[in-house]
Amino acid sequence: MLAAGALPPLLAGETGTPSWWLGAGVAAGTAAGLLVLVVRARTARPRLTTALRQALGPQAVPQRRRHGLQRGLVRG
Repeated sequence: MLAAGALPPLLAGETGTPSWWLGAGVAAGTAAGLLVLVVRARTARPRLTTALRQALGPQAVPQRRRHGLQRGLVRG
């Protein structure tokens, strides 16, 4: 949402105001923070699975299933 608010002034060439730069900076910081969270979450899953299996046994961690959008698709 923050990036969508910064886009019209950017296209119009009105990027000289401090408020635009502040909004663009906040949007960039938010995007960077979300990217860091995604990367950390994807790299943490195997480590957490291994730790849980060592602590609680192999039956404690369910197998990972990757159905995603394919579950609802009709195959012909």
